[in-house]
Amino acid sequence: MQEWGLRGRLKSFLLDAFSQGLGVAIEDVVLERSHSPDFGDYFTTGAITIAPRLERSAAEVACMVAEKLSAKAADWISRAEACENGFVNMFIRYAPAATALLELEGKLHALLLAEPIVPEKALTYVANSTDKRLAVVGDVLRAITPFIRHSSSQPPSRDALTLLRESEEMDLILQLHEFSRIITQKPRSRHSMVGYLYVTSVKFRDGFMWGKRVAPFWLSNSASTPLHEAREFLVTLTCKILLLGISLVGRSDETA
Repeated sequence: MQEWGLRGRLKSFLLDAFSQGLGVAIEDVVLERSHSPDFGDYFTTGAITIAPRLERSAAEVACMVAEKLSAKAADWISRAEACENGFVNMFIRYAPAATALLELEGKLHALLLAEPIVPEKALTYVANSTDKRLAVVGDVLRAITPFIRHSSSQPPSRDALTLLRESEEMDLILQLHEFSRIITQKPRSRHSMVGYLYVTSVKFRDGFMWGKRVAPFWLSNSASTPLHEAREFLVTLTCKILLLGISLVGRSDETA
């Protein structure tokens, strides 16, 4: 299963940069989140792997890849930076990253049809778990679940999603896109899934919660605006991903 959403786009751009730009056919390429904003939002080490085949330095190959990305993926990547060690850092344009959540939501909807979830069962599972990481996931789910029961079932417009520009919003958006990497792993890893759910929950807790509830700043009100609708969608999508992830972890434990 191929990755989708933002990650799927970025991988496609990278594969094109290697195959069409450098004449090297590869089936997959490393794409990771950067740990510091100074190094962009994502990075790839593909140039380091490919350099020996081209009999060139990793730095030279990285420069060629960055140049191709800047030319072909300008609508999605504001800047591609080549490093001397062969890394290529990518700075993402946030508007397309936000609107790509609609594709992520569509894929998630299909997954939920195939693997229905029961919120109460998921909450019971995390409550009975001895894994401290899942305890954090449970706290966030208990804060979000009452909220989404009253949220709109209709996704916001693309224009509304482009209004998500706060640093907390963008950090969570990029984290949600990482779900396509976790869910498409073969074989699917329980350890990776729990780690992903924990990091996602921490990002939501630190950026969107006051104490044990979702901060009112992020919620819709009687005078709902496109921005409120986009934020509501972001919170709801987070909840769906956490619930699906917990359900998958629970099922893997049952069959272990």
